[in-house]
Amino acid sequence: MQLTQVIAVYLAEKEGEQRAEFPDIERGMKVFQDYLNDWTAVPVAKVTQISAMHFQEFFGWWYIRKCRPTPAMARHLLMVMEDFCNFVLRRYDVNLLPIYRPVLDELKEALPRVLTLQSAISPIKSQEYLRYAVASYGEEGAKRMGAIGDYEDIIADYMKVVDLGEGTDICLRTLTDNYDIGPITIPLEAARLVREGDVIYLEVGEKEGAWEIIDSGFAYPWVPVDLS
Repeated sequence: MQLTQVIAVYLAEKEGEQRAEFPDIERGMKVFQDYLNDWTAVPVAKVTQISAMHFQEFFGWWYIRKCRPTPAMARHLLMVMEDFCNFVLRRYDVNLLPIYRPVLDELKEALPRVLTLQSAISPIKSQEYLRYAVASYGEEGAKRMGAIGDYEDIIADYMKVVDLGEGTDICLRTLTDNYDIGPITIPLEAARLVREGDVIYLEVGEKEGAWEIIDSGFAYPWVPVDLS
């Protein structure tokens, strides 16, 4: 059962069906197919070769980086994938549900949450804001506004949340060299969303012994061993 053929049959069966429940179903499945064909360590040619790790890496890492989904888009594709697994069982007697459902249970809350978190944690000192401040008020004016900081050290890395402190403080650990950073203050909305174990790509600066976020990237509920 070639993966490309199975997905094509699934999409053909869904043509004209359940569009209200699963809109834009073709795009989501094509994205998954591209991941399995082109972005896994070993290309996945058959449905029977799909593993729990493929589902986990796709939703928890690759999908976020490549598609920049909204929380609503993520919820939608998680539902589509469960429907696809039911189709494969019914049509081809291949049961992917035992390996997909644990991933679904883990990510149905976590994936939309981290997608909201990555917007909430984005600091006002992002590069876009810095360029705007310098262009509008000059370098000295930007410094007075706090858009430019005189940092003693700057680190940009994937950072794992290792501890939730008091209020809006969290402690981080870089994934590259296990360097501990923090406590570091984050916006209130981000503090309500963040969980221990979340991974966020951050640029942070240290000034007078205190750390603050300079810029932020994607947030992930899961990361692969190889971060390349």
